[in-house]
Amino acid sequence: MLDDKFLCKKQIFQEFGISKSTFYRLVKGLGLHIERRLLSPTEAENLRNVLRGMDVQAKGKRKN
Repeated sequence: MLDDKFLCKKQIFQEFGISKSTFYRLVKGLGLHIERRLLSPTEAENLRNVLRGMDVQAKGKRKN
């Protein structure tokens, strides 16, 4: 889903179906630093990969 457009953070958390506060809580919990500007396509894809990884881990924990 990599494209050449810059994204706002709102588009990312809406894509994952999480609230703004949950998004920032996850980012803070992971120790990530996100600048106060639009996300470049590379930054957006890296953030998506991290959030997808967390989703996979959460699903694995629920099964046990």
